[in-house]
Amino acid sequence: ARRYLVISIAMVAGVFDYNEVGVIKSARVAVGACSAVAMRLMALERDLVGQRPSGSLPQPGHLADLTPLDDIRASADYRRAAALQLVRDMLEDAAIDQRSAA
Repeated sequence: ARRYLVISIAMVAGVFDYNEVGVIKSARVAVGACSAVAMRLMALERDLVGQRPSGSLPQPGHLADLTPLDDIRASADYRRAAALQLVRDMLEDAAIDQRSAA
C-alpha cells in the first residue's frame, strides 16, 4: 500500500480539425482533475472555430464551469491557473505543429 496516490492536479486533451489553410474547422478540448469528471470547454471550442491555434485565445472565463477542489495537493485557484496554462500550452503546440505541417 502506498501512502499517497499519484494523481494529476490538472490535465488537458484536445482534438482539432483544420481546413486547407490551417484554420480550425472543429475543436474538442477537455480538462480533467478540475471537476468531478473531465469537462469539455464548449465556449472555448466555439471560439476556436475559424481561428488559427494560438495560446493567446484561452481566457479564464473559458474555464468558468470547472469546479476544482482544494486539497493537500493543490488549491482550487492553483488548479484553475494550471489548467488555463496547460490549455494555452496545448494550443501553442498545435500552432507549432500546424506551421511545420505547412
